[in-house]
Amino acid sequence: MHRKLKYCLLVIAVVIVCAQSYSAQTKTASSTVNLRDFGWEPPEQINLYEANSGSRLILLDHKGQILVGFATRERDGSATPDHPALSFHVIRFTPDGKVNLSLSLPTNGWRDNGVYLSDTDQIIVRANDKLQLLQSGANAENASWTMISPCALRCRIIQSPDRRTLLVGTWDVNPPATVLDLSRFPTAQRCENPPTPYSIDSITDKFAYHTGVNRQLEHFTSRWPLCDYEQHVELPVHILGRYTVLNDEFFITNVDEKADKYTNSHLHVVSFEGRLKFRQAMAKHEFWANWFVPIRSSEHGTRIAVDIITIRGVNRILDLSGHITARKIAVYDIDTGKQLVSIPVNKKHYYRYEFDFSPDGRRLAILEDDLVKVVDIE
Repeated sequence: MHRKLKYCLLVIAVVIVCAQSYSAQTKTASSTVNLRDFGWEPPEQINLYEANSGSRLILLDHKGQILVGFATRERDGSATPDHPALSFHVIRFTPDGKVNLSLSLPTNGWRDNGVYLSDTDQIIVRANDKLQLLQSGANAENASWTMISPCALRCRIIQSPDRRTLLVGTWDVNPPATVLDLSRFPTAQRCENPPTPYSIDSITDKFAYHTGVNRQLEHFTSRWPLCDYEQHVELPVHILGRYTVLNDEFFITNVDEKADKYTNSHLHVVSFEGRLKFRQAMAKHEFWANWFVPIRSSEHGTRIAVDIITIRGVNRILDLSGHITARKIAVYDIDTGKQLVSIPVNKKHYYRYEFDFSPDGRRLAILEDDLVKVVDIE
């Protein structure tokens, strides 16, 4: 009788543990869209005059709709400034994958195009050396665009995490930086005395940020009010390598000064005073500090999505950089310190690889060349 009671209690305990484990698992649902069905074509080889501007090509709005942009060739023969040979297409898909908006703008390059959203989901497009705002209520039949800033060659755009502010920086305009407040039309402020645009790594609605190494080979992190570099101050946190600003209180970075950047570059969320809020140790051969794939966060900074690659074959003695054997997008909940999902992606991309987080952190849209994959995180 005593043995049977023990056995029954053990079975009940196992069932409870399994039930808790199952309920703790984050469920996902995914769907795929092939952009070739909507006119996508492989872009031509990059032109020497087309800079790597960091423009965005996939976004999620507050309704869970997917916004995608891509360029196509419209005509053969010589092009003119008034009649360029390319068009930049912007398509918006409903949460269930149906097209509810399709726009096309002339453009003069394959790479220097982009699409952005304001904090109220207004559509902003970079194409043909201009940054343009789609007027509210406009559709494909009566699209009306308002130019809000020039954005030609060597133009760089940085957006705040909450999408309320855009910084447009270029070497070809004096002054070289303009701050756009997207919550008010947008309102433009020309920065009279900023550093060079490429000295700004990240922005929020209030501050610009920059990290570097001084003459004593010491790491430093500085910030200043937008358009007021003379008020810059050095923050008491030393950032090593890749980072991004989560908000005006926290960085996403690696702050372990004893870490080996080849084997121990862990992911941290840390305050400006150095207080650790979140830490995710990387497994052996895993790396998150990919400069070319931005980290995305939810609107309030409670969830982040990070590109993680697995590299094998690294040999520092023989100066071998290794090769990518696997790739994934990991989603973390900052408050609970948990990984929610891990989504495998192709380890190599030929034209474009980018992803975006929905403002509520419950949907992820992934662009891999001509395919869009949407993952719902329940």
